[in-house]
Amino acid sequence: MMFQFSEAYLWLIPIILIYLIIAWFIHLYLKDKDKRKLMFSISFLLASIDYILLFIDYPLRSNYFVYNIYQVVSIPLQISILIAVTEILYERKDFNKTFNLFIILTVVLLSPSPLPVPLYPLLVFIRRILAAITIILSVYSFIKTRKQSSIIFLLAMFSFSISGTALANNLIELSVFSHIMAYIFIVLIFASNLEYSGVESFFSLKSRLEATEEKLRRSERKYHTIVSSMSDTIFLIDREDRFIEIYCKPDAPLYRKPEEFIGKKYQDVMPEDISVKYIENAKKVRETGVSRQYEYILNINGENRWFEAILDLYGDGESILARVRDITDRKEMEEKLRESEERYRLTVENSSDAIMLTDSNGCISYLSPAGEKIFGYPIEDLIEKRISFIHSEDVDKLKKMYQLAVDGLKGSNYEYRVVTKNGDIKWVSHSWSPIYKNGKVNMTVSVIRDITEKKKMEEELKNKLDELEKARLSYLNILQDLKDTVDKLNAAREELTMLNKTLEDKVKERTKEVEKLLQQKDEFINQLSHDLKTPLTPLTTLLPIIQKQVDNPKTKELIDTVIQSTLYMKSLITKTLQLARLNSPNAEIYLEETNLLKEINNAIERNKTSLQEHNIYVESLVDGDILVNADKLHLGELLDNLISNAVKYTPDGGKITINVEYENDEVKVAIKDNGIGMTREQIEHIFDEFYKADESRHDLDSSGLGLAICKRIVE
Repeated sequence: MMFQFSEAYLWLIPIILIYLIIAWFIHLYLKDKDKRKLMFSISFLLASIDYILLFIDYPLRSNYFVYNIYQVVSIPLQISILIAVTEILYERKDFNKTFNLFIILTVVLLSPSPLPVPLYPLLVFIRRILAAITIILSVYSFIKTRKQSSIIFLLAMFSFSISGTALANNLIELSVFSHIMAYIFIVLIFASNLEYSGVESFFSLKSRLEATEEKLRRSERKYHTIVSSMSDTIFLIDREDRFIEIYCKPDAPLYRKPEEFIGKKYQDVMPEDISVKYIENAKKVRETGVSRQYEYILNINGENRWFEAILDLYGDGESILARVRDITDRKEMEEKLRESEERYRLTVENSSDAIMLTDSNGCISYLSPAGEKIFGYPIEDLIEKRISFIHSEDVDKLKKMYQLAVDGLKGSNYEYRVVTKNGDIKWVSHSWSPIYKNGKVNMTVSVIRDITEKKKMEEELKNKLDELEKARLSYLNILQDLKDTVDKLNAAREELTMLNKTLEDKVKERTKEVEKLLQQKDEFINQLSHDLKTPLTPLTTLLPIIQKQVDNPKTKELIDTVIQSTLYMKSLITKTLQLARLNSPNAEIYLEETNLLKEINNAIERNKTSLQEHNIYVESLVDGDILVNADKLHLGELLDNLISNAVKYTPDGGKITINVEYENDEVKVAIKDNGIGMTREQIEHIFDEFYKADESRHDLDSSGLGLAICKRIVE
């Protein structure tokens, strides 16, 4: 009696654990109103009824109602887990509909419980179906999403399976331990406020943090790169005229080293005259809020250089951002321009072309003596005036020229007509180039040439050409038609060539994408093989050892059931991976000449145990001299799957016949059993993955992948 009391007392542990989890989930639900938390709370609450009945040692089989309740209250938890797996797999977000579906299913399952009939066989069947579906979806979810949650779902369902089997065989300690582990796995999945990515939440947060830090580093590098690439030197000066920051290129011309500016007042590090100019302009910027610009000369390394400073308000409205630019080259260019004006004045005045300077408004500021000869107006009548003697038909052309000059663009050989003072019409050719001052177009220098005689000659030549053109018009029409035809053919050929090239580029691009995806798939399969098989290896190794050390027949039978379940799981994973590798385009075969009868006999020998267990006789009608060109490994896998599949469909004491038929240069192998056969509809699906023609005629360890693997090997 003392031993029984201790075992019953163990059920208090999962009861307490469940109610702690329920309290935590309810607390979270009240905070965020996430109905997924409420769904699991209800599931855990119903599941606790099992443990309460076991704790009080209630005689479960004393009446149908209690035993029905005992069997049904754990199904809502399985439904919750299945819903969670599907939400991970399909990323559904409508949790209200999910919760409503859960409530409906729970009510439907609980409603028949008061009936005085034994429902537990049906309920056990439902539980097993839900568990199988959950396991399959978890495997598929891990393959698709690579989330650790899917593996933990598998471990939770595996723990529930062990606990149920252990309880059925009165192994209370093992059953309680397995229940506790299952709930721990579920809590791990929803450890972060019941988010389904909770088990990856730490790694996700860490990744986001690292990404944010890297983004910040890139932003800082980009900011410093932009500032460093600017030709200007930038000073940040506070309200007391102290330098607080400086940004410049390493080779920027500075009066002092950059570090000698920081923390010091402007007048303490710059010459007095420049300091006075800065203080005056900075004061006006602070008073008006409008930027100020001024120029100054500074001696740098014994050389006088011109600088332009632009002051703006910065930050608190009292600090100054000063952009300083070296304009020595520009100043030297302006000085050289003034010198060149004097140097070329005599040359310009003696040129046969008119040299003209116009200001930014288009008014003439200078016109060489040749201009008076071309335009027919005294020079003094044209100074400080715009050109107004343009032929009426060419006014728009001159406006376009003026706009191009204002925009700082050069122009050459623009032809238009002018009307001289005595009414003569002359053709002129006008070329111009802008002159800049302080970065803006200050003046435009133009060269104007009289081309009246040239135009007359061109007009005469044009008339002659027109006459010649009329004489040859008929011939040109024929040539033009021929040319048009050739051009159309060439255009069509070029279009076709471009289309072919575009298609070829797209094919190459898609091929590279497919090759990359296939490579990722192969890498994923290799990693998946390790991740899935590793936790099963200790079980398949240790459970047979434990079985040999146990004397209790019932315990042996229990362990044997666990071993079979583990082997089934391992077989399912192995066949799933095998099928995935066969579906890979990188799968390779090694063909060699092989004796067909020898390979068939080897396959029969490998299946000898299951054949003897079911007393099935195999009749081989294959000749011993048939040689085939095949991959031995894949041929063996093919024969193993076909023979093992025939064993499943052959009644005990039945017969399997293996025969061959010759078809051209090929040999067709037929494996026939004397089972009850299949319908046409079932035959259409026998090579589908995970398809089982008739669940009632299958062993529990059937994966539904054998014939799919056979089909892929043959292909």
